[in-house]
Amino acid sequence: MIENGSLIVDDKSSINTARTAIVLTGNNNWPAKVEFPTGAGKASTLTLAPPTGAGNPWKAVSLYLDPKLTKDVDNTWGPGADLNGDGFVYLGNSNLVTYGNSGSSNSKCTKFVANSFVTNGAVNLNFAQQNCKGLGLKQWDGIFARLIR
Repeated sequence: MIENGSLIVDDKSSINTARTAIVLTGNNNWPAKVEFPTGAGKASTLTLAPPTGAGNPWKAVSLYLDPKLTKDVDNTWGPGADLNGDGFVYLGNSNLVTYGNSGSSNSKCTKFVANSFVTNGAVNLNFAQQNCKGLGLKQWDGIFARLIR
């Protein structure tokens, strides 16, 4: 739980979570985003794997931006940013621009929600339903992905 702050990923870092939900919340007076290093030669990796326990209220959620947060929640991830996420990544009020790489991690099950998503880098998000069962991420019938411009 990050209250009244952002997740800051340092240059040259490689962060791997296991059975972890990262929740950004607070009183809307502080930025709430994921900050990757930017600039020539800077790079870092953030790999997210959500909790899978049946009794965990954050089951299948890797990253969650509290919907009440609206001030300074937009994300711009530079060319050296590498986000690999499994499970549900909810950045509902955030406008996300990526210049780096975004993709599914080990389970190849990612559900991504953002106000807007613009990529200038590589995106390989896998929405395979059969891989989501092990994470406990509920599925729906019909359209698998919907991009709106």
